[in-house]
Amino acid sequence: MWLIIFALAGILATVGSLILPVTHDETAGKVENLIGSVSEGVAGGMMLGMVATAMLPEAFKGAGEAAGVYFVLGFVLSLSITCVEARFGTVQNPRPHHEHSVY
Repeated sequence: MWLIIFALAGILATVGSLILPVTHDETAGKVENLIGSVSEGVAGGMMLGMVATAMLPEAFKGAGEAAGVYFVLGFVLSLSITCVEARFGTVQNPRPHHEHSVY
């Protein structure tokens, strides 16, 4: 089962890289951002689904009813870290600070 998922992900990544525009004008950048955001959202949902299907039943055996809460808290923590990174950058690649920034 996992081999099929990995192969399908590789094939879809190849197709995606072939259909995305190569030029870097404003419209192409917006299309690229939109396609990238949708792809990442779908991939994230699929990963959550696989983790929930494979790991939550075993977690419920060990942690009981609290396993679902821990799963959601872990997801919220992960999302929060991603949002902070998007806003401020990473340690290796910080976002520049502008005095008159809208953000």
